[in-house]
Amino acid sequence: MISIEKLKHLAELSALELKESELEDMKKDFGEIMKFVDQVKEAEIEEGSSYEDICELDELREDKVEPSMEREKILKNAPERDESTFLVPKVVD
Repeated sequence: MISIEKLKHLAELSALELKESELEDMKKDFGEIMKFVDQVKEAEIEEGSSYEDICELDELREDKVEPSMEREKILKNAPERDESTFLVPKVVD
């Protein structure tokens, strides 16, 4: 099971601010996820089997080019913009 200290470290790396109660919930959820991962690890997989064996690749839909909205219509309510794009605050140093 993951420790609260390790969760705090992961939260810091992820730029998340979590309350103590949220950390406890996250610890429980993380434990459930790890139980599922352990079940997946124990699954018997035949040697040489692959994704293609369980999913037929010809079932994919055909790509279609479709018209989109006019750029000006999309940008008209943007708080900040230049001639063709949204301007957003820098979030990564």
